[in-house]
Amino acid sequence: MPVNLSQLTDHEIIDLVHAGNQRAYGELYKRYLDEIYRYLYYRVAKNQQEAEDLTQEVFIKAWDVISRTKKSKAKSNFRALAYRIAHNLSVDRWRTRKNEQSLQAAELGLDAADLTSPEKRIMVQQRNQRLAAAVQDLDPQLQNVFICRFINQLSHAQTAESLGLKEGHVRVLQHRALKKIKIKIE
Repeated sequence: MPVNLSQLTDHEIIDLVHAGNQRAYGELYKRYLDEIYRYLYYRVAKNQQEAEDLTQEVFIKAWDVISRTKKSKAKSNFRALAYRIAHNLSVDRWRTRKNEQSLQAAELGLDAADLTSPEKRIMVQQRNQRLAAAVQDLDPQLQNVFICRFINQLSHAQTAESLGLKEGHVRVLQHRALKKIKIKIE
């Protein structure tokens, strides 16, 4: 009888991977692909192709970690593992390109307004550019929290778990990030 992977927890899927079921890893990939992609897209802030490449690298490295780790030690949180790898990759990318930090506001996907007129499109594009610049000017830790909370729409608890922080600390960092962004945009 086939197992419905979508109903299993991450820990159960990791157990299946250790038991030799490579398809089970595909479920983890499906669960976290969009979330990790968005994190890298906004964190690295280069382009779609680069974010896709980095996302693939995250999942390859996560696979290596899971397959190399003993069954008892591999039960750590997959989301936290993926975020840690993504964070490390983004730091490496920032180090190699310190002078090339730009977000493309048109690619931000924040154009929820009615864009029927060119004037509205320009206004939204300018707002997105200010937001992108403000996010980029945040400290890396504030950036991480902002991206997890508002772009990936994780809860405070999920953000804390993913970034290895306490929930109260996430709330404080979120407040600081919003305050700095508000000042920067205005």
